[in-house]
Amino acid sequence: NPQEVIEFYTLEKFSNFEDIHFKWDMEGKVQAELNVGLSNIDEDHYPSAIANFNEAIQLDSMQWVAYYYRGVCFKKIGDLYSAKKDFEKIKSFNHNVYQVYLELGKIHYLQFELEDAKHSLLKAYQIDKSRPIASYLLGEVMLKMSDFASAKKYFKKAAEQSSSDAKLKLALLEVFERQDIKLAIPFLDEIITTDSMHIESLTIRGLLNLEKNPSSSLVDFNKLVNSSPLNIH
Repeated sequence: NPQEVIEFYTLEKFSNFEDIHFKWDMEGKVQAELNVGLSNIDEDHYPSAIANFNEAIQLDSMQWVAYYYRGVCFKKIGDLYSAKKDFEKIKSFNHNVYQVYLELGKIHYLQFELEDAKHSLLKAYQIDKSRPIASYLLGEVMLKMSDFASAKKYFKKAAEQSSSDAKLKLALLEVFERQDIKLAIPFLDEIITTDSMHIESLTIRGLLNLEKNPSSSLVDFNKLVNSSPLNIH
């Protein structure tokens, strides 16, 4: 079902996290705990990573990087309340960090706090307008709020920064208004021409072509499998 695919990938974008860049200039033991914690995140060992970041915070209660990645881990295991507390703690340090407001916006969205999600994502957008992700996520929030004009506005901003995700949502908004999702195929073709491994577009096009053009569907699904077997759910 293409609609289920769209909802799945939307949820995935709010469940993912943004990495941060920081200087490795902290005290040795703190640095060691952070390093092991980040390795545990890479291996999806989130409870172990939380223990590492707890230790780093015990050693340095102002270590905002540890709070950030501990918040990421809490979010990954579904403890959104604790995740939100960690990101809010960073705000109390007066750190105006783009990714912190992004993550807060995502958590508010996942908790159906759409006005708060919009506020946090607008703050991220104001901090750095050069990155498309805040605009894209704002588009998703406005879509959830049924504010289609604002959703289009933010998707267009993200699309102007070469966001294939935003281009896809603009195309889908147009075809949904015309009540025929199969009209999306030419738009999907255009996106895939410029971004040949855009997973969401390949998946949706494969599903839409399944009945009348199965050979084309097979090509798209083979691309997905060759990229990663995990792309076929």
